[in-house]
Amino acid sequence: MSWSLPAAPPPPPERRGSMQLSSAGDVPWPCRLAVVVAESCPTVCDSVVCPWDSPEMEELAEHGVFLPPNMQGLTDEQIEELKLKDEWGEKCIPSGGSVFKKDDVGRRNGQAPNEKMKQVIKKTIEEAKAIISKKQVEANVCVTMEMVNDALDQLRGAVMIVYPMGLPPYDPIRMEFENKEDLSGTQAGLNVIKESEAQLWWAAKELRRTKKLSDYVGKNEKTKIIVKIQQTCRPPACTVTAQSMSEAPLTIHSA
Repeated sequence: MSWSLPAAPPPPPERRGSMQLSSAGDVPWPCRLAVVVAESCPTVCDSVVCPWDSPEMEELAEHGVFLPPNMQGLTDEQIEELKLKDEWGEKCIPSGGSVFKKDDVGRRNGQAPNEKMKQVIKKTIEEAKAIISKKQVEANVCVTMEMVNDALDQLRGAVMIVYPMGLPPYDPIRMEFENKEDLSGTQAGLNVIKESEAQLWWAAKELRRTKKLSDYVGKNEKTKIIVKIQQTCRPPACTVTAQSMSEAPLTIHSA
């Protein structure tokens, strides 16, 4: 006679809610996230995806690759006088040849892709934007890190098709793809919040990193909340004036 232990019961399904984001300035971000309500607040905070809509891909389609830093902003006469040479620009030729379209700002070399290749980039940009569009919120679609990575992969693929030799190592698109872009001292850098410095606020309360999300919103998997993310220790301005409304029933509702 043999005995066998009963199979262990399957683990309960994760209880998931959703969060819609806005900045400290009360500007809504086109992003709704699926989160596990039993997760710790640090895990939730660090997984917040806030896509930054950079114009660099459009600029690549319109004006070609980035000039070397020591040539940017110079006139043709100054470049000739200083005997500067864009060696990477000579290597990074778009498929099908280039069409000259001068960059009035002087950041890109003006050797733009032809119309067919330009449309490859622009169509991919629109497809990637659709993944993180505010229409996803209206359709109750939650953005995940996998979806954002898929959008980045689409953009990488388009760049490889149009520029099979790759982009210069100093081109911000390549640096972004390789996670090497340095935004310090730039306007775009002001919109970047480090994971270690990010804070989430909801209903005039900071979602502290020592607690779980369910400590604030309960364990209902259909819960939807609108949170604010910011960098400083000060609460968002609108939550200061709304302190008396921290338990208002409209701040949380079923999806």
